[in-house]
Amino acid sequence: MSLTAILLAATITWQPYDLPPGAPEQLQAQMGRLTVPLRRDRPDAGSVELAFVRLRAGGTGAPIVYLAGGPGDSGAGLARSPGALRGLARLAAQADLILLDQRGIGASTPRAVCPPTPVEPQRRFDSAAEVLPRIVAAARACAREWTAKGLDLSGFTVRESAADVDDLRKALGVPKVSLLGHSYGTYLGLAVIREYGRNVERAVLLSTAGPNHMRKLPLVLDGQLAKLSLLAKTDMTAQLRRVLAKLEREPIAVTVTDRARKEEIELRIGPDALRRILVMDIGDGNDFIVFPALLETIERGDPSILAWFVEKRYNQAAAGVDLMVYGMRCSGGATELRDRQIALEAARSIFGNAQNAAYPEVCGVLPPHDPGDAFRSAIVSEVPVLFLSGTLDCNTPPYQAEELRWTMPNATHIIVTNAGHEDLQPNPEVQAAIADYFAGVDVSARRIALPVPRFRTVEEAKQERRR
Repeated sequence: MSLTAILLAATITWQPYDLPPGAPEQLQAQMGRLTVPLRRDRPDAGSVELAFVRLRAGGTGAPIVYLAGGPGDSGAGLARSPGALRGLARLAAQADLILLDQRGIGASTPRAVCPPTPVEPQRRFDSAAEVLPRIVAAARACAREWTAKGLDLSGFTVRESAADVDDLRKALGVPKVSLLGHSYGTYLGLAVIREYGRNVERAVLLSTAGPNHMRKLPLVLDGQLAKLSLLAKTDMTAQLRRVLAKLEREPIAVTVTDRARKEEIELRIGPDALRRILVMDIGDGNDFIVFPALLETIERGDPSILAWFVEKRYNQAAAGVDLMVYGMRCSGGATELRDRQIALEAARSIFGNAQNAAYPEVCGVLPPHDPGDAFRSAIVSEVPVLFLSGTLDCNTPPYQAEELRWTMPNATHIIVTNAGHEDLQPNPEVQAAIADYFAGVDVSARRIALPVPRFRTVEEAKQERRR
């Protein structure tokens, strides 16, 4: 389909959508689909179809477009969760709420995914030097497969995804939309504000990643571990160093359940594998409360708590390759200065460069795309923005939002005491602040605090992870 044809056809196709039992009665829902260009500068590149759920409850404000995190999380998927819908009902009473599946995600098409490459179970937890080449090779094979099918992978960029949001606004027939984003969704939301800020009413961004923040600074994790040590009243940094040295000498055997095969398997976990496991949960208040017990049991040769963490990640590792995820993370790049800083910090960090995993190496399998340092520069905008950050979130630490706020004079920042990366958005006080902000209420004096983390004993951790 030519670009002209796509633009002429840029109308939304609506169909009924049934919300699950337990959803608020006042909510009405529709599934919408919109065809947009794959690449707006290349008419012959084809198109993508965006899917989204519209929640309505009588609101008349500017529609609120929800931008999920990941990248790779489904916005429309929230419409299948009664708990999530109860939290969103207040927003829908103020304005239509658009739960968007970004291009290449969820019900949006095409989805550039490939099944996992068969690999021996143990090899999923090899050293970083062994795992990285396999990730790159699997991504390269997947890219070749989709390119052979005629899909132009250069269309999977954050800039095209930002243009999708504005095309959605046009198709909705409204002069402005508001934005609600979490984690990667904030990165996308900020790209929308940079390019299309004149069409944005206001935005709420939780756990913020700015335009030069997608590649992570390794020493942030060392600071997080030290801070958690203060709260737990134990030196987890020294404890982790001992555990890593122990695993270097002799990896620990762990038995987990392979859910696909429905059988138990034994794995051996070495230092690099443990680093990767810890990095995934060190910013999550639901899991870092177990870290002291986890390290204590590993140190004494007991794998029982570690097995829970390994089983979770083992089964997630079987998900295969999603080129959209790589495209969105790679398409913004990083400044040369940030990459140099990452290299310097990785050499000093107890976690090495585990937080950046396969980036930027995996980006080489995709068509070259560097938006330049102008894309990664400060965003100067008068759009009203509410940033929300957690003091215990090392994935998107509060200073990132503060850095952005410097050139955004109408921005407000609420820093939620004791919140991590995953427990920020579900908090009722946070949800109330979001609803009030979209209603035009001044929330700048709002103070929100979660309870001080209570770190679990070994026995408590074992019982909780057995449930």
